[in-house]
Amino acid sequence: MTFQETLNDYLARTEATQADLAKLSSLSGSTISRYRSGDRCPSIESRHLLQIADGFFLLAKEKGLDIPKKQIYQDFRNSISGGLTVEYSTWLQNLTFLLKSIGIRGGALARAIDYDPSSISKILSGSRKPADVGEFTSNVAAYAIRVAAETRSLEYLASLLRFPEDTPVSEAALQPALIRWLGSNEEPYGKNPIGGFLEKLDHFSLDDYLKAVNLDDVKLFTLPHQQTTVKLYSGIDELLTAEIDFIRATLLSHSTEDCLLYSDFPALTRDPSMNFFKLWMVGMSLLLKRGLRFDLIVDISKPLREIAVGIEAYLPLLMTGQINIFYLKTPECGNFCHQIRVSGAAVLVGISLQGRLEEGRFTLTKRREDLRFFRRQAEHLRANALPLTEVFRENRQKDYLACIDEIENIKGNVRFVTGSLPIFSIPEDVLRDLLKLRNIDENSIAKILKYRARCFRSIMRIVKTRTFTVEYPDLTEEAFNADPICLMLSDVFFPEDVPYTYEAYDAHRKAMKEFSEKHPNLILIQDSKPAFRNLTYSVAGDEHVIISKNVSPAIHFCIRNPRIAQVFKFFIPPLRD
Repeated sequence: MTFQETLNDYLARTEATQADLAKLSSLSGSTISRYRSGDRCPSIESRHLLQIADGFFLLAKEKGLDIPKKQIYQDFRNSISGGLTVEYSTWLQNLTFLLKSIGIRGGALARAIDYDPSSISKILSGSRKPADVGEFTSNVAAYAIRVAAETRSLEYLASLLRFPEDTPVSEAALQPALIRWLGSNEEPYGKNPIGGFLEKLDHFSLDDYLKAVNLDDVKLFTLPHQQTTVKLYSGIDELLTAEIDFIRATLLSHSTEDCLLYSDFPALTRDPSMNFFKLWMVGMSLLLKRGLRFDLIVDISKPLREIAVGIEAYLPLLMTGQINIFYLKTPECGNFCHQIRVSGAAVLVGISLQGRLEEGRFTLTKRREDLRFFRRQAEHLRANALPLTEVFRENRQKDYLACIDEIENIKGNVRFVTGSLPIFSIPEDVLRDLLKLRNIDENSIAKILKYRARCFRSIMRIVKTRTFTVEYPDLTEEAFNADPICLMLSDVFFPEDVPYTYEAYDAHRKAMKEFSEKHPNLILIQDSKPAFRNLTYSVAGDEHVIISKNVSPAIHFCIRNPRIAQVFKFFIPPLRD
């Protein structure tokens, strides 16, 4: 059966109405109506499938029908075919997402496909349709493939299109896949490069990491080590040696100057050894322990998968709040790749042809004239860079709250994905009773209640004019007791975790649903198996992202970049088994 037929069949079997399903699945009545009529069909990875399965499971339970939720979910997945008829609104959504995700502006597209710029503008705004949608789609796909190749984003584009992992990625192979995707009802693919970073951040514990890394067992870094003033390195293996030698030279000098790290080299084709990674991580940890700060400049034109993997490697170090990440708006690499590492004691510079890293040449120097020269170059580089990520720990709480306040002034809608429940919606008496039960002192209770009121006022201002979508954990009592969640107190950097009782959690959840019913712009999406339990992220407008680690010690990452924001905007967290 088709998806439409399966949906109508389940409505008949459960003797339910469209309104009944909409209520229990948290989908709008208009969405259910379009699915029933066959006007729309979700993608096989859409969260709507899980919500529909949840809704029918509850309906079946009410009618005394024994239908496992997994069976319902699988029936709907099996009903979705690959050859969907395109709906224009979905085609436009996919087109807009494609152009934004690989950085194509309307004027550049108009020139590339020989269109009038005003016509492109009207097409993208939805006020005009192309005369021939098929031909227009084909031309856009051809240009997008060329841009992706020039910006080294073919790998990212392949992941967006569900391109088979065992198939070589090429321009010729991707073009028909892109045409098919633009002309289908598939929503942007949720399995994107940022998922790995979020998953690691969700499970990362700074305390556990500090216990695991024995900073006293570092003889390789503390024993006297004779190094020449200038040393040359060639190829990948010697590059790794050069990285360790740079860290060693900086450690042995007792320098306290800030460091700058930049590289537009592609990711290594093979993973470095665990011995290298351990030495690098311990060495960097020691430099941070000394109080050094790092400015890391990344190449934003790289494929997003490479950027995400690179940031993952720095994750334990980012948690210290001593690393700032920047990017160059117009990186100049051309036919060459470059690298520069500058500290107060040493400089490591390198160059190679694109795609020929094994033939790269690197120089480590400690000469004073080289340090002065490359320090000046590094400062020029940093002056031309834009902040990509700001990191906020407890010592920067006021700056973080100012970052949150920016959301109120952004025109776009807000998407809020949380492993807990947003604190603005918890009844004050429920919050107070829970805090007293957990033996929280009166001063801290007053501080938390004041912040809850601040959040409530902020949400009220937002939902007056914009959509605020909250994706939250909707747990049974059994699931809650197996893995309890804590109050979301990371914004006030509360020094301890405050677990809910199930009664307090249930009261908070009900209050949030009642608030949503009174404020149509607050849209709730239930998730019975949330992928992240210790993590919250929000996307506001087209370029503002905040990622928060909810458990203590709290830390927040603020990203202001349209390309990265688009990845979060359309990211669908994976389903938990």
